[in-house]
Amino acid sequence: MLTSTDATLPSDHPDGKTENYSVPSYRIHKLNFVYAMSKLGQICIVARAIAELVDRPDFVAKIDPVLDKIKEHVYRDDGRETGKENAESASTWTPITMKELDGISRELMDTITTLHDYFSLAEGITICYTPLHAVPWTENATSKNDTLLPKAYILE
Repeated sequence: MLTSTDATLPSDHPDGKTENYSVPSYRIHKLNFVYAMSKLGQICIVARAIAELVDRPDFVAKIDPVLDKIKEHVYRDDGRETGKENAESASTWTPITMKELDGISRELMDTITTLHDYFSLAEGITICYTPLHAVPWTENATSKNDTLLPKAYILE
């Protein structure tokens, strides 16, 4: 099972709305930019592996340049060496912009639909329900809290 995050949605993705509530969407924004990019990279890696298994060289050829650009940006932003560091690559590197990452998000979701017989993404899963993110929420919600009930704390 592979989980992702709504952080990979384009920055202009609309908020959820019901009759009584507006629910802000978790999406690409300046505070999670590299995180969202790394998650899009993970989707690329898994989808690429599946495309190789099902003999889809067209998909691999389309995804490789995107994946290479994401890897380079994430590694450079994190301060790690990419293995390509030299004066020429340092002077010619152009970071991914917010607009470009939004385009990658949209394009990737459209491209993945061509692999739906083998691979798909679950949509609408909030980040607080994954084990990685649930622990602090659960600990705070179940601890003695004089002002909020556990359910109210999680909703807050």
